[in-house]
Amino acid sequence: MTSIGSRLAVGAFFAMSFFAASVPATSILVTVDTSALAGTQADLAFDLVDGGSPSNAVTVKRFSTDGTLGASSSKGNVTGTFPAAITLSDTAFVGEYRQAVTLGKVLSFVMEATANAPGAASFPDGFSFFLLDHATGLPLVTTSHPTGANALLLLNIGTGSLPTLYTSDRVKLTAAPQSDSNVADFCDAASYDNTATQTKGFFTDLRNGSRINADYRNCALDISGRAGGVGDMWITLIAPPEEALPPTFACVSIDASVVIRKFDNRKAVGFVANYDAATNKGLFLGLYDDGNSDGLTLSAFDGATGSLLATVKTLALGKKILKNVAYTLALDICYNGTTLNATGTVRNDKLNEVLSYSGPLPAGISPSGQIGIAGQAQRAAVDATVSKFHWRPL
Repeated sequence: MTSIGSRLAVGAFFAMSFFAASVPATSILVTVDTSALAGTQADLAFDLVDGGSPSNAVTVKRFSTDGTLGASSSKGNVTGTFPAAITLSDTAFVGEYRQAVTLGKVLSFVMEATANAPGAASFPDGFSFFLLDHATGLPLVTTSHPTGANALLLLNIGTGSLPTLYTSDRVKLTAAPQSDSNVADFCDAASYDNTATQTKGFFTDLRNGSRINADYRNCALDISGRAGGVGDMWITLIAPPEEALPPTFACVSIDASVVIRKFDNRKAVGFVANYDAATNKGLFLGLYDDGNSDGLTLSAFDGATGSLLATVKTLALGKKILKNVAYTLALDICYNGTTLNATGTVRNDKLNEVLSYSGPLPAGISPSGQIGIAGQAQRAAVDATVSKFHWRPL
């Protein structure tokens, strides 16, 4: 789609005559009414055009359609395939993900972009969405896009929160902010369902779910159990059972109150981020109680085996983590297309410690993914609680 990408680049670069300061990243739910084209063989094309520094990335997730998906292709720096999340990063001038589909009556997706405004000598990075004829690769519909490229949607990244939508007499689009923020208080099943087959609440257990239970009376999630020499994890993910696809995040802020109730060798309680069900891999920020070797550690892990794969960054805390003492644990994590930035914080009225990591995405870790709560132990028993679990996209 070189010609369309080139024409879009012109449109993206000159659609804005000013450059604004960075705006907060926002999750946008896009719904496309394709009922007038039901049964048509089409390609969905998502393009990211690089306008210069700084870098940006766009994640398209929660893709849904009543049509039928075919093959996909990509160029530039693109990871993932539908119906799972895809991420386009602007390391190439044009990055594109193209998905063949037999159109149904409707399709929808959530788009999340980093929000880095263009530098003084740069244009805004432009993200757009096209509906193409599968046979010819040309636009399937004519839209009001001013350059004639017939894009249906264009987001000039860093200059506004919402994309510009272009009208067509055959396709109707809507775009609205989608809040992926919430608080799990664990006071009832609306937060966490204790039944073996979870049917409600925010969470779906991934590993050792029988040893993860909400104490509704005290509004806390209890994590308990013992691991041998190989080590193990207790994992529950934000994945509402009533939703077809779980929320995923490229940039997210998480915090909660945590308590480690018992000293018994090295064990941790903490958060999961960037978990990809296709690879079973993700990141774990763990607050460790280990005698005189306490710590705050960011690690890669395998959710299928419950094993830690590699340490990304660790902060030694000596013997500062005390049993039966509440700490606020927080994680801000974001992948901007080139760099993973993570800040972990543990604090209370007597402690305020910060772990910072800025570097490459660890091997095997996806640029976006699910989040959740986890415990980890090796030759130890986990006995911890989590309460007031809050998350929001960055």
